[in-house]
Amino acid sequence: METLELRFLKLRMKPAEIICAFTLEGMESLAFLIVIILMVIVLGGPVAILLTLIKTKNIYLTLLRRLIQAVVIILSVGASVSLLSTNVYPLAIFGLAMAYIALAREYFPRRRFISTFIKRIIGRGLSKDSSA
Repeated sequence: METLELRFLKLRMKPAEIICAFTLEGMESLAFLIVIILMVIVLGGPVAILLTLIKTKNIYLTLLRRLIQAVVIILSVGASVSLLSTNVYPLAIFGLAMAYIALAREYFPRRRFISTFIKRIIGRGLSKDSSA
């Protein structure tokens, strides 16, 4: 504490300037924290999906890839769920959807979730148009 006070005494700053300096440093670190959280949400799912594209026959590399993927997905889902409480729904839903797709691609590779969903939507749309 004395070194902090001595440092500001040497600079000859007024008390209001000292408070302002601490506040600006705090706001800058808060902005960095928000950027990091948003980057985890936006990039977590796509990175996990890209990790599913790496196919190896070595069991140790597969375990390492799945471990890295699990950490990325856990961080992404956690940040997305916390973002749901702040009413930023589109970004949170994007993060959750990308994490879901990555998990589905990794652990259920033969099951086609997205393509069957799209076929159902397109199939319903075509059947309505063709009957009219």
